[in-house]
Amino acid sequence: MLTRLIVLFFLLVCFSANAQEEEPKPPPKIGNQVFLPSLEIGYLFNSASVLSGSVLIKSSIELRLRNNNDLFLRVNYDKYDADYTLEPENNLTNVIKGTAAFTDLLLGPGYRFGDKKYRMFIMVQGGFKYYNFPEFVQNNNVVNLEQGRSRTFTSRATLGLEYYLTEKSAISLDFIQGQVWDKKDFWADSGSALGFSIGFITSLY
Repeated sequence: MLTRLIVLFFLLVCFSANAQEEEPKPPPKIGNQVFLPSLEIGYLFNSASVLSGSVLIKSSIELRLRNNNDLFLRVNYDKYDADYTLEPENNLTNVIKGTAAFTDLLLGPGYRFGDKKYRMFIMVQGGFKYYNFPEFVQNNNVVNLEQGRSRTFTSRATLGLEYYLTEKSAISLDFIQGQVWDKKDFWADSGSALGFSIGFITSLY
């Protein structure tokens, strides 16, 4: 009887250990793969002759397949203002000067590679640039200058350098090249722009 009890005891212990080993691990939390820059600011050099340079404010959400050496997807919502000087062709006035507001909404993939501390990424995005453009509106014999709203397709290529303070928090330095493809409004002579930004990026948790 004692022998049977000892055998039964060891069988129960082995069964309990196997059950604990085979218990499935909880799936990784999606927040560990989502990264948000808390602050990113830079400067944009517009190649269009009618536009001045601009301070660039960037915000984004990034989804990574892995923390490093893998693909990621980033959505950008960026804003900047630029002074403009226009010479209209209708001879209603000689020169129009003002400040235009621009908003870029961009989506695209990238690839990140590097080691634990120093990493680099390349990224290509496409989307829309929303902006206001001065328009002459004639009402009977009165001609008014109004700020119309418009949008155009834009793309951006980014090269990023990152220094990781912790496993999922880093200081980022980005070099960007933006392009407006329609030769209209502010971009009749050139749709290119070069810039840079610096910021801090971290995961949700």
